[in-house]
Amino acid sequence: MKKAKWSFVVVLFLFATACGTTDTKNEDKKEPVQKTKEDYSNEITSLEKKMFAVPQMDVAVANDALKDYSEFANLFPTDPKSPDYLFKAAQIQTNIKQYQQAAVTYQTILDKYPDFKYSVDCMYLMAHLYDDNINNEPKAKAIYELLIQKYPNHHYAEEAKICIKNLGKSDEEIIKEFEKKNKGK
Repeated sequence: MKKAKWSFVVVLFLFATACGTTDTKNEDKKEPVQKTKEDYSNEITSLEKKMFAVPQMDVAVANDALKDYSEFANLFPTDPKSPDYLFKAAQIQTNIKQYQQAAVTYQTILDKYPDFKYSVDCMYLMAHLYDDNINNEPKAKAIYELLIQKYPNHHYAEEAKICIKNLGKSDEEIIKEFEKKNKGK
């Protein structure tokens, strides 16, 4: 008899608890409100003002902007602002020393938006990241060579040729070569 009463109390407790938590869970589980393009644009504008209002970039604000840039581009990939936002994201990532992620973002732009107005800039900046910050000279050289091939008449093509010539050299070596070249003139 004690077992039956005890079992009844346990079942009653479980039933009461289960009923109470189901209602609470349903109330707490509200669908997240989906932001609109306008919401993202307004938030991005506000974050950009905060980022550039001070001489030293606030990394927390920068990361919030990076999140919004990325979400916007993922949710609205055909919107003309998407490649621009990704380009800004790559620049900010570079500024806050997220070099590898910046290179990935530049590559994403080149892959998803091949006709983007700053494609050549993306290639050049990405090659520079691999050269100067990531220290992957073979990757940098490959990107510089692709830039020269795709944009032979662009001023970055000439700069890319110079960068290829200087791959692996220290700043001191480059300066000495420059001084030696200028002495001969």
